[in-house]
Amino acid sequence: PIATQYCIASDTSIQDDGHKLVTKIIRLKKSTQNVRNEKYGYGNEGKKAKQKPERRIYMGLDMDLQSIQEVRDLIRDAKKAQEVFGTFDQRQVDQIVKAIAEACAANAEPLAKMAVEETGFGVWQDKVLKNLLGSTITYESIKDMKTIGVIHEDGAKGIMEVGVPMGVIAALIPSTNPTSTVMYKTLIALKAGNAIVISPHPGAKNCILESVNVIQDAARRAGAPEGLIGVIRLT
Repeated sequence: PIATQYCIASDTSIQDDGHKLVTKIIRLKKSTQNVRNEKYGYGNEGKKAKQKPERRIYMGLDMDLQSIQEVRDLIRDAKKAQEVFGTFDQRQVDQIVKAIAEACAANAEPLAKMAVEETGFGVWQDKVLKNLLGSTITYESIKDMKTIGVIHEDGAKGIMEVGVPMGVIAALIPSTNPTSTVMYKTLIALKAGNAIVISPHPGAKNCILESVNVIQDAARRAGAPEGLIGVIRLT
């Protein structure tokens, strides 16, 4: 019998700059038939076992590694966007927050129906109310808050309170109230001058991504820097 050995070695690494995923596959094949042919001079006409076609082995990029890289890219972009956003005054921030709230309210019903259809939780009419709670009602409760620069001064005590953004906020979104939670967390994060990266529940991924699309479009039109609102798509 012909003994054929296959040795597959993989070396997967992410470069320091975080941009390239390199996967090397080294495939080695050693056939005792080849050795025997060389030793005894057998050619194609000689007596030998029938050779099988060579198999090619492909290795795709690991999903976990791709997801890690995606998060690194999102955080990098969010940091850059937040640095720009941090230069905005209160009026500019409030303008973006208002635009997002209005866009979410306008899409409250289709997003509610999408959430119920995808998750199987609740009824869409109730989800509409929750979407309005996460958008319009939330906006009404925070719209007059001063969050940028000096937000309070007590001359008698010599105390000055200054609003300073945290930077990049990580937002975990559940499958129970996916669309309304995206709206609510985005509004309060941006109101305080932060960027946000959203991590969707796999069981509600589609409706969450659609909610983020609505929010990103509204924010972009209102002047928000690109990358301020990110979402993980590899889940």
